[in-house]
Amino acid sequence: MIRLIILLIILFNQIFCSFCADDPMKRAEQLVRRTCQPKTKATDEAIKAINERNFPEEKSIKCYLNCVLEMGQTIKRGKVTYKQALTQINQFVPENQRQAAISALDKCKDEPNGQKDPCEAAYVLAKCLLLNNPKGRFP
Repeated sequence: MIRLIILLIILFNQIFCSFCADDPMKRAEQLVRRTCQPKTKATDEAIKAINERNFPEEKSIKCYLNCVLEMGQTIKRGKVTYKQALTQINQFVPENQRQAAISALDKCKDEPNGQKDPCEAAYVLAKCLLLNNPKGRFP
């Protein structure tokens, strides 16, 4: 349980802000990647592209983003879990980054609506979050 809480803190900081210490973030990134990358076969290059605001149309990266967002309790079965995501932002994102994260979430919360594939829903949400929060990134 403690490990999950620590992972969630690190994950939300990683997704919604860049104001994070390098070493703990690298460890968290490795933990998330060790969990999500083998399941989805997303490449390091595709993950890097996402964080550079290039969005490859690959099923593997879409499912990777779904895995990451589900681990961060931002999305579940293709639906945004707005209240949980907002709670996580308020608890774990540093105060000076919080408003940008909330603003991005507010702008993007309805983006996945109508998507039947959870991976596609996560991809659409992630794309919107990244485009609306320049400091946001995915592990």
